Amino acid sequence: MWTEADRDNCFRRVTGLVAHLPQTESGRWHSHFKVSVAGKRFASVLVDHHGDGRLALTCKAAPGEQQALVEADPARYFVPAYDGAHGWVGALLDPETDPDWDEISALLVQGWREAAPVTLVRTLDASS
Repeated sequence: MWTEADRDNCFRRVTGLVAHLPQTESGRWHSHFKVSVAGKRFASVLVDHHGDGRLALTCKAAPGEQQALVEADPARYFVPAYDGAHGWVGALLDPETDPDWDEISALLVQGWREAAPVTLVRTLDASS
């Protein structure tokens, strides 16, 4: 089970992981947390979404990524309600599942790339 401190820690960690991505905005969204680029949401930290008990990241994913992650590690990854039908992937963030924050970072960067305008992707690539 997770606590409010775990939730707040996840909000801070996700904010830190996307801070280097151009035109990224993050903040509370109802009881959850959303991350967007150029006005398009590409990730959310969902807190007990519709009473599911989860503390989880949902993230826009590259084609095929959702299925690959869920099949490879169903204890950590899942198909989220609503956005899952559009290829998004869910990742559990509670301490009991011991999230791999390097993988979470990679998911966030890929989600950003999927949502960002091509000019911003070029800006990021040029700065790397």
